[in-house]
Amino acid sequence: MTTNVVQGFAAEFIADFRDTTGEPAIPSGATLSLTYPSGVSKIVQTLTMAQQQPYRFVATWYSAVSDLGLVPWSVSVSSVSSSPQAQGTIRVIKGAGTSSTSPTFLLGPDGKYLTDATGNYLLAP
Repeated sequence: MTTNVVQGFAAEFIADFRDTTGEPAIPSGATLSLTYPSGVSKIVQTLTMAQQQPYRFVATWYSAVSDLGLVPWSVSVSSVSSSPQAQGTIRVIKGAGTSSTSPTFLLGPDGKYLTDATGNYLLAP
């Protein structure tokens, strides 16, 4: 599923890590990688995710660096050899105007965007 982000806004990626039994797991570190369009090139940007809680890591990507289009992303854990642990695609779109607030999309422990019962994406307060 592709999520739209207005060009110039920020998208916050939140990853909770669990072990095979579903219990919280504490990785040694996590990274967010994005590949965004810029002119005729594709730029790969890798961000170190900050540890917010023992098993929760967060990274913020600012879409102002990207041209309009699709931006594949992945979250990887340095202590796990098989990568990535989560992946998806966002679409950078042109907005009708500017805003001082940025949408923050919440990722569940499985790396998928969280939605409410009607399928709307959940945003952080």
